[in-house]
Amino acid sequence: AEPELPLSRRASVLALVAIALSGFAGLGLEVAWIRILALMLGSTAQAFAVMLSVFILGIALGSAWISRAGRRGRGTLAGRDPLLALALLLSSAAIALALTLPLYERAIHLFARLSSALPRTGGGYALYQLITFGACLALMIGPTLALGATFPLVARAAMRTRASMGERVGLTYAVNTIGTIAGAICAAALMPRTGLHGLFVTELFVLTVAAC
Repeated sequence: AEPELPLSRRASVLALVAIALSGFAGLGLEVAWIRILALMLGSTAQAFAVMLSVFILGIALGSAWISRAGRRGRGTLAGRDPLLALALLLSSAAIALALTLPLYERAIHLFARLSSALPRTGGGYALYQLITFGACLALMIGPTLALGATFPLVARAAMRTRASMGERVGLTYAVNTIGTIAGAICAAALMPRTGLHGLFVTELFVLTVAAC
């Protein structure tokens, strides 16, 4: 693989701002998904476990994919222009979220009917959990895949600066963590005022701003 060129100071700052907004939107979306899935599936431990497993799965797959692509060096877009790759990932997350927004209200009604239609047996319960996992996967996998890829991309790009590698990667972690904490707090504060739809639209706006 070809060696990667160091990032400029401006590119490094833009990448850090984008990763902070990515963390903000990611945790904000997790709060929104927890609430919407509680309406769909009920406030049960199983429903939360399904949502969390799909969220982590999407983040992990996105991270693994971009890490593998990054090892090819400058032969990939992530190697040639990490800022453009980051913008495309965040745009993809925003588009995926926008496409799924109209489905949430329908899903709530669908699962209400499904819950009453399935037999109250072990087989019916297993089928319900399988359908639940599939529905969560369909609604969440697009945004989580893209968001999961953003942090490894920025962390790898941070290693290309002329400053200390440990210092730059540590700063990337710190900025992303601050963004996630702020995202969770703001989501909890906004949801009673904007409602779930307003919260999803807010996170969509944040992703769009980060992509720009």
